[in-house]
Amino acid sequence: MTDPAPAGTFRPHHTAITVGDLEASKAFYGYFGFRLIAEWVKHDKSLTITHLQLDEGWVLELFHYRNDDGTEPPVFTVGNNLPETGVKHFGFTVDDLAATRAAVVAAGIGEVTEIARGRTLVDYFFVRDPDGMYVEVVHDSRDTDWRRPLLLTDGGWPAAAGQPPPRHGRARGPPGRPPPPPPPPPRATPWGGGGGVRRGGGSGPGPGPPPPRLGRARFPRARPPVPSPRPSLPRPFSTRGPAMPVSSQMVPIGTPAPDFALPSVTGGTVRRDDLVPADALLVAFLSNHCPFVRHIEPALTALAEEFPQIAVVAVCSNDTGIAPDDDAIGLKAQLGRTGWTFPYLIDAGQDVARAYGAACTPDFFLYDAELRLAYRGAVDDSRPGNGEPVDGARMRAAVTAVLAGRAVPEPHRASIGCSIKWTEPEES
Repeated sequence: MTDPAPAGTFRPHHTAITVGDLEASKAFYGYFGFRLIAEWVKHDKSLTITHLQLDEGWVLELFHYRNDDGTEPPVFTVGNNLPETGVKHFGFTVDDLAATRAAVVAAGIGEVTEIARGRTLVDYFFVRDPDGMYVEVVHDSRDTDWRRPLLLTDGGWPAAAGQPPPRHGRARGPPGRPPPPPPPPPRATPWGGGGGVRRGGGSGPGPGPPPPRLGRARFPRARPPVPSPRPSLPRPFSTRGPAMPVSSQMVPIGTPAPDFALPSVTGGTVRRDDLVPADALLVAFLSNHCPFVRHIEPALTALAEEFPQIAVVAVCSNDTGIAPDDDAIGLKAQLGRTGWTFPYLIDAGQDVARAYGAACTPDFFLYDAELRLAYRGAVDDSRPGNGEPVDGARMRAAVTAVLAGRAVPEPHRASIGCSIKWTEPEES
């Protein structure tokens, strides 16, 4: 084993936690003195990374995700299952543990356990945060020394909570030096304690049976934990995992529109050149199942009616084995629901989606009369649940610029939606 790094090389910096309710978590940790120092929000608000700092030291990095439909994802807590790998808890240290616990209880910020003496002879209690993660508050009165580490066992010399643990001599004292006397019996407490102690391989306590082990803290439980089976990991680039929003790839402006010939859900084959000449061509990669598509359906309907001089075509490239609602029957139902009269094509081989650089539904590509890409991105700023109007403002401005022979000003806002459900390769 290599020598350790010099003292002071590694210092506490941050603890990362994924949270379910970001604002509730900010308020919870604000009680302990954490203050916001930085926050990054993805353009589609699907991910927020927040940094909270305690004074000028310890940083909490909070990750907050949103689902495809804009709702909060389920919260997965690992704080109560120590054998499983993952973030469990973190701790504060305080001078007066009992007074601090009383203040936390009075503040009502979360469920609080009783004070207990841990197996490593540190007094503590836990408070539970809004996502069920346990935050530990400790008072460490041990006289610790890395040159004389405490070596603990399950029996021997317990110490009562609220009292410092006993000091013990080194394993080999001067000749004739008697062993240290045992500590006084622990006072009765509702939380108990536990663990024997020796330092650096020292001897155990004097004669006599050791006191009984003391209990650990008891966490209130509404019901026993239900174990969940270990999930199998998806193959690389799998679309079968939990749904997360995906952004368009922002193909370079000026890219020519790839050719295609695809079957229509209403029968027959539609080719790219069947749609031109036109003042502009709008290619929309859509689906029936995705809430992001359903959210902008009214805007797309209005745009197609407002600009009859442009050609509009919709393409669905999803693997119907993954998204069965996107089969021909589902897409016909979507046409009936929306009243769309433009062609709706099925890209079963997914070659057209790849040629266009489509990544999500909805994903829009607006071409000028020469079939050069003039705009790619969002219809408007609305997303499911964000309260913005579904008005097609961004696409309307882009179409207006193209029809006037002007470039669409950059930057273009990327579209956001459900990932295209790519067909996965067969396993060999």
